[in-house]
Formats: sequence, structure tokens, C-alpha cells
Amino acid sequence: MDFWIRLLTGCMAAAASIGIFMVSFSNQSDSSLLHVSFDATREVLLEIAEAFKKEMRRQGQTVPTVIHSHGSSGSQARAVVAGLPADLVSLAIWPDLDTIVTQGSNEIVDKKWLETPSPWFTTMVFIVRKGNPKKISSWEDLDRPDVKVIIPNPKVSGNGKLAFLSLIGALQANGKSNSDINSYLKNIFSRIPVLESSSRAATLTFATKGLGDVQITYESEAELVLKEGLGLEKVIPDVSIKAPLPLAPINRKGQSTQQKQLTHKYIEYFSSEIAQEIIVKYGFRPTNLAVHNRHYSSFQKPAKFFTVEEVCGSWLKANKELFSQNGLFDRIMAP
Repeated sequence: MDFWIRLLTGCMAAAASIGIFMVSFSNQSDSSLLHVSFDATREVLLEIAEAFKKEMRRQGQTVPTVIHSHGSSGSQARAVVAGLPADLVSLAIWPDLDTIVTQGSNEIVDKKWLETPSPWFTTMVFIVRKGNPKKISSWEDLDRPDVKVIIPNPKVSGNGKLAFLSLIGALQANGKSNSDINSYLKNIFSRIPVLESSSRAATLTFATKGLGDVQITYESEAELVLKEGLGLEKVIPDVSIKAPLPLAPINRKGQSTQQKQLTHKYIEYFSSEIAQEIIVKYGFRPTNLAVHNRHYSSFQKPAKFFTVEEVCGSWLKANKELFSQNGLFDRIMAP
């Protein structure tokens, strides 16, 4: 029960976080960092921050205070554009970082970060009820009339966008036509009982309200739920999307040289073996080859990844053709 209280408290706190951070951290000290991130990273970022502070202490350097703000990835990006005094952001999808680059004032994120490789990535998996009563193992199984799916709303959630792209990409990988894919999507979304606004809200709906037979979500979110012994299981399909998680520093007004240097050092720390091991612990996937090899048996599935670029050409094209007004998602949802 404590677990779900923490999640609910976090979800409610996210709604109020923008105003609080605007007031509380407008005059941050040189040894403090505000890390703005998306919902599903709460636990992993807390542990990485503690490990980073331990390393700074070991080096005899000033131990920083790392403060976290969490919410849906898109809303966090818009908050930074609106003036949330972040020092760095970690976001669920590339378009949210692009929002900050293109809409933020005074080049608050250098454009090079849109092309900079991320130190971690995730993929989309299934969470099912204990024993997998509906025997769900593949993307095709989601099309059965007795299966109800839970995902967040792709219009507002990075998790939802990746789930939607995964549904398309998995069928493309199996040689299905656009007509087949559209019918498949329409069937699935006609049986979704509720479209929540974020990955964490969708997890609460699936795990506590008992809605749905399967949830499509980040692998990390699945791992978090499994650790709580809630009568759920993870199923990794044979094919799924590879989704890098953008990480970038913010150049904000009033930021000291020391804060900028500290931010870059913290971002570099994400590629260290210690941080990469923490990333694995919480169900994210590392880019450090040594860490990957140590956990090879855990990473045998999906046997094949596809990318957003392979599904739709680019994120910009995906947003325009799938998630904009009258895009594919809107057409799928139309009666």
C-alpha cells in the first residue's frame, strides 16, 4: 500500500510542481541542480543522484544538492520553456527535447543535444495478470476481441506515443499492410477502457483498479511493478521499439559557471559503470558495453529492435502524421 501512496502522491505533486519550483529555486545555490524529468524515472534518478554525490564526496569536491521534478514528459518540456529553472532535463521522447530547443528562448538547449547519443534507452513491454490468463505473448495477441489494453493517451504522453509506434512497427516488421495496421489499431483502441495522461497514471489504473488485461509500458515501469509483488508479470515480445531517452543540460538565465560545470559533470556520470548498473537495476537499458555484457542474459529479448525512424521516417514526421490534429491517432479514435 505504501508503494501506491507514493505513486499517487507523486502524481498529484507533479501537477503543482511548476509553481513551487518557480518560487523555490529561482535563486539556486552554485552547488544545487534541478533535474526535470518524466514520471517513470523517479526511483532510478534518486539512486543515481545519491551515487553521484557519494563520488563527489570521495573526490573531496563540494557535494551538490540534486532536486527532482517529475511529470509527463511533454508537460515537463513545456514547463522548462515557460521558465521552470532546470539545470538539466531527461525526457521520454526526442520531440519533447525538440520542443525546448525550438520554443525555448535564448537557446536554452544547444541544438547539438538533439543529435547527441543518449546514455540509456528503454523498450516497450507488456504487463499481464499473474499466470498470464489471456496467454498474451505477441503484439498480434492484442487484437483478440477478449483482450483489453491499457496505455496512456498518445496525444499527451511520451509512453503513449511509443506504445502507439510500437503497435505500428511490430506489424510492419511482420509485413502487414497499412490497411491491416489501421484495422488493428482501431480494434485495439475500441477496447481501451480509459486513456490516462501518463505512464504512471496508466500503471495505477491497471494495477490498482483492475482495468484491462494487458498494459503496454516502459520496461522500467514493468520492473518497478514486479518488485512490489502485486500479482502481475512482465512479457517481453520478440520485437519492440528501441527508444533512447534524451538527456541534456539547460542554459538558463542566472546560472553560474560552477552550476554549468556541475551539470555537465553530472550528465557525464550517467555513462559511468556505477550509474549504468543502477540504470539496469531499475529496468532501463545501458549503453556501456561492459555493463551490457555483464547482464547479457537479461537482454536477449526483444530479439529484434526497430526505431521510430524505421516506423515513420523521423519523429517530426511521426508527430505530424500520427499525433497532430486529424492525424492517424485522431482518425483511429473517430466513431
